[in-house]
Amino acid sequence: MSGQKTGVQARIKEKQPKALYMHCAGHSFNLAILDSCTVPPIRNCADIIKAFTLWVKHSAKRGQGYNGASTMSGQKTGVQARINEKQPKALYMYCAGHSFNLAILDSCTVPPIRNCADIIKAFTLWVKHSAKREGLLKKIIEKRSQIGTKQQSLLNVCVTRWVENVDGWERFSQYHPFLIEMCEVIIYGNSEFESYNDGWNADDKKNSLAHL
Repeated sequence: MSGQKTGVQARIKEKQPKALYMHCAGHSFNLAILDSCTVPPIRNCADIIKAFTLWVKHSAKRGQGYNGASTMSGQKTGVQARINEKQPKALYMYCAGHSFNLAILDSCTVPPIRNCADIIKAFTLWVKHSAKREGLLKKIIEKRSQIGTKQQSLLNVCVTRWVENVDGWERFSQYHPFLIEMCEVIIYGNSEFESYNDGWNADDKKNSLAHL
């Protein structure tokens, strides 16, 4: 086709010298893709996609679950539709994790639950925003329990991803007796923690009393 002496382009040029030959853009793009597939990361990615496609088509896959975004759950062009083309028996169901997350978010509109969550979040931030308060909490935990040093801090409570807050809520519940003692030391002092008896301001004592 492209030979300059006997190719089709040469024969056409004999008849029409102004007919400029250019390599087909589609073929050029195809060659560029083939060439890029020799690069290990791209080649490996292509192999993974190919293997996954074959697995979906020939496996006994009977279910698939994603969030409700149209990109994933769309019945015509979503991921679930594309997988159904290869494996019609792969029934789509809304992701149970996302459903649970939405249920928790909805429950947090109930005033008592919302207020409890707000109090825990505010108190956790109050403790973590002071090296002195956090230091006192760690000293109390060291004296009263066998908890490792890596677990002697409260965990931040995220606002949006409620499902991921399980560890933070469990940690707060586990440490509640220590938090009560921390507040008592701030208000009344304690001979066991003499270095922490002084230096607390009125807001520290007010917040501690509120928690008690």
